[in-house]
Amino acid sequence: MATKPYVRILFASCLVVFILNKFAIRPWIVANHDSGVLLSISYSLPNFIEAIMGTVLISGVFCFFRQRPTKLRHRPTDSTIYLMATLIAGTYVLAQEFKLHSVGGNNVYDFNDVLASILGLVVVYLMLTRFGFIAHPK
Repeated sequence: MATKPYVRILFASCLVVFILNKFAIRPWIVANHDSGVLLSISYSLPNFIEAIMGTVLISGVFCFFRQRPTKLRHRPTDSTIYLMATLIAGTYVLAQEFKLHSVGGNNVYDFNDVLASILGLVVVYLMLTRFGFIAHPK
């Protein structure tokens, strides 16, 4: 199963931005700006990225298992997989925000984090439904 190039680029870019934000961008903003939009964005960006990466990972797992031999009559469509992956990732990231679990560590509720998570889920869902996940041979 080969993923589309944009999926790999999206995933790798999210990982790089997450690392840069954590170790370079956010510390610089904290040191040079007392408050403001930049600070809010730097604190909420991990939630946005988590939603995207989680949905992509779950979509990949579902696509992988869909291709395996099975006795099931009906295999889920791409659209069904993207919706299920988005709902599962959304449940995880939003449950974490509302402190229903602490798998991701100590989390402080912030409405901007909830918005960033929802925005990430919507963006990745729209990308997957528009562009797909699997690179089908021609």
